[in-house]
Amino acid sequence: IHHIQQGQEVDESKLSKSVMEAVKYMRKHYSEPISLESVSAEVHLKTDYLSRIFKEETGMNYSAFLAEIRLKKAAYLLNNTSERVQERQLAIQMSVIFLLLLKRGLD
Repeated sequence: IHHIQQGQEVDESKLSKSVMEAVKYMRKHYSEPISLESVSAEVHLKTDYLSRIFKEETGMNYSAFLAEIRLKKAAYLLNNTSERVQERQLAIQMSVIFLLLLKRGLD
């Protein structure tokens, strides 16, 4: 399993067991309001420690990684569902707003 970070692919098979468990949890619960704290509790690690090793191993912080999961799922749904054009336009507008908010939060 791979994901792209700044043009580079990261081999998730090389992640530690704890980070891989966190990634699996995030992928399963991406549509819920999950936090770093809830993921940390799920994998039985302190939040600061998970944050540090997650960034070291994936090259992305927790928020950016979760946003990537959500955006990829949204793109998949837009391309693979039979929504009406107006619904797709709304989804695209919401994605743009989300990206702007994410950029503001990461700066």
